[in-house]
Amino acid sequence: DWSVAEAGEAAAVDVGRFPVAVKGLRWLSDSLRLLVASDAGIRVANHSTSGQFTLGGEVASLPVEQLGRLAVVAMDSLPQRGGALLVAMAPEAGGLYLSAATAFGAAGVPSLDVAIRLPQPRAAVRAMFLCTDGSFGCAAEEPTLFVASDAGCVAALGLESGRQVASWRWAALGASTEA
Repeated sequence: DWSVAEAGEAAAVDVGRFPVAVKGLRWLSDSLRLLVASDAGIRVANHSTSGQFTLGGEVASLPVEQLGRLAVVAMDSLPQRGGALLVAMAPEAGGLYLSAATAFGAAGVPSLDVAIRLPQPRAAVRAMFLCTDGSFGCAAEEPTLFVASDAGCVAALGLESGRQVASWRWAALGASTEA
């Protein structure tokens, strides 16, 4: 089951169950709709009057033939590119890849091909967040991909410069922080 809350809201919206193994979610800012990524592709989930989200048709096909099963997917639109959809993918077999759907929202289902392979983290990727809008403060100078790995590290990768902008470590659960 999934629950979703927007920043500043006191209660979460109960999303319910999705009939697919969800690898990534992204709010569409124009309404109460979600982009839902799974190995089956990217679909739009529409908010119904019952308060649940229902999955609509596929809007983009992911390159699972090239990459294999995906562990995590992060998505965001590129406002400076007419709303094209930027997609970061971390396959279960390892690696970190980017792709873009320039015909996102148009008739037909675009098939995403791998556009670039990013520097690979040393540990398995567990979560990602993609930020392309500098007005949110998370992508001040360039679109940025935040990657959390099994090694207890979050790295911020600049997608225009190709360099690691920052990284943070945290103590493992139950570990002492005293010297």
